[in-house]
Amino acid sequence: MENSLIVIVLIAVVLILGTRYWQSRIPTRERKLRYGKRGELVAIEEVIGQQPITLKGKGNHATKPLPMEAGAYKLEYIFPDDVLVKVDLWLNGDSETIVVKRGTGTASFNIDVTARYVFEIAPADEAAAWEITVTRRGLPSKSHPSAYEAL
Repeated sequence: MENSLIVIVLIAVVLILGTRYWQSRIPTRERKLRYGKRGELVAIEEVIGQQPITLKGKGNHATKPLPMEAGAYKLEYIFPDDVLVKVDLWLNGDSETIVVKRGTGTASFNIDVTARYVFEIAPADEAAAWEITVTRRGLPSKSHPSAYEAL
């Protein structure tokens, strides 16, 4: 009887230690605080496989093909206040206009197919400077959302 109790306790200890070991091997989600230009907190984000892409330039520009995963994206733009700027997304000769705007703002778009995409930025004035940041929203498929959402 005493030996069986020792065996049960040893089995329980091995199971607990094994469970702890396997839990420690599961990657935890890294969270990132994102701050605005004035230093205020603007978002709490999950750090997922794809990091934001920031592009800056002047005049018309087409990027090299960039790997983009399927999902929802946010485009943050800083364009001149007096010049319209068009941003197109190209894949295999087909394009989708994401935004035609001026000034500063955000826009949302979706990518249905994981592939290499080209961003084409075309200001109405060839001398106009621009900046865009593309950020993937949400979590990859088969992931579970956290208990909170980005602000």
